[in-house]
Amino acid sequence: VGGAGAAGRGWLGWCGVFVFLRIGRPPRSTLFPYTRSSDLEHLWRTIRESFGLTPAETRLAARLKDGLTLKESAEDLNVSLNTVRNQLRAVFEKMGLNRQSDLVRALAQLGALSSSLQPAAPSTVAATEAGARAAAPPVLTHRLPDGRALAYRVYGDPAGQACMMVHQGLGSSLLPRGTDQLARDLGLHIVCAERPGTGRSDPRPELSFAAIAEDLVDLTNALGLERVRVAAFMNGVAFALAYADALGPRAERLLLASGRLTGAEPETEGDRRHPIILLRRRMARSAWAVGPLYALLRRRLSLRQVETMVRTAASAPSDDAYLRSHPDVITYIYDYMSEGLSRGSKGAARELMLCASTPALNLPDLRAPISVWYGADDPGGSPEHMLAWLGRPCAEIRVMPGVGHFLPHKHWPDILAWLAADEGA
Repeated sequence: VGGAGAAGRGWLGWCGVFVFLRIGRPPRSTLFPYTRSSDLEHLWRTIRESFGLTPAETRLAARLKDGLTLKESAEDLNVSLNTVRNQLRAVFEKMGLNRQSDLVRALAQLGALSSSLQPAAPSTVAATEAGARAAAPPVLTHRLPDGRALAYRVYGDPAGQACMMVHQGLGSSLLPRGTDQLARDLGLHIVCAERPGTGRSDPRPELSFAAIAEDLVDLTNALGLERVRVAAFMNGVAFALAYADALGPRAERLLLASGRLTGAEPETEGDRRHPIILLRRRMARSAWAVGPLYALLRRRLSLRQVETMVRTAASAPSDDAYLRSHPDVITYIYDYMSEGLSRGSKGAARELMLCASTPALNLPDLRAPISVWYGADDPGGSPEHMLAWLGRPCAEIRVMPGVGHFLPHKHWPDILAWLAADEGA
């Protein structure tokens, strides 16, 4: 994406999109002979549905992708040159493109992405533990003022300290196994809602950070929660900040763990050692492709594929070591991805595009003290970048040794302990 071709592997991690693809120089040819016919059918159906192309427009696009000229395409389709020109203009308008070369390049990129979404060969990690989903509390539904459903789960002690967990991108209200009992032991009343259009929550016509925060505040009020502590992970941090801003003085304090910034970030030479980061940078500049990619991912989601994606994401040695010693995390990630995509992929795609198109947040009413946690080996973020993006001081900065972006998994009990601790502890 944004110049991605067919060399090297990468993914847009559990912080954003679990799309496994190849990164490198764009190939000179736009043909993809290694793509199976069944995969091509998936690809073209996804492109047609995502952009609203007619069957005739899709047939033309397929021939242009395969290297035919406009005249050759007209002859092959047995229609006039004027007809294919009109169809091409319609394709441009629907896909937001301006030139035929842009169309061919975009379709080539999607072809490469489609090919790389193949299930990988079985690996040495055995992900066998069902874990979190089997033990999780039931999914509940709150009816918002406009009639939409907002899905959520409640963990812990109903009379305990109120907390709002804001899940990572492409996630759900499913929290790690053991959360319910640990929250009870710590005296926590944890709510985790699924954002509009993801999981079991209905989509919202207007999607913005402020609008999503409004939904969460409405749920907070309906549950009778007064002063709330907030924790968020990965791509969820921007939504947590917007929620805490909307709560104003009712937000007691805010924890941002392994936070990912919104907006587009420049690529660095070091990113090439971490495919997840390189892909994330490029996806932020090519948001138009997110919809088709999520749709492809949802169709092909499997435990084996998620295992391959997560193993590839463990590009820091400490993350690789953690994954090998805790293979059950793969099943957990598969479970919350499955829930997040259970009713479709459009909501998650819109959320990612919102993050990519928002360089900074306007938080005039945010007063809650902020704690920032990162793994020392996390290639996707740092306290320095987070502080610069926030544009304000933080009450606490903690860097965890021997961990990368799996910090929320490895230090989950510490996160709950932070929520339960007395002010200033």
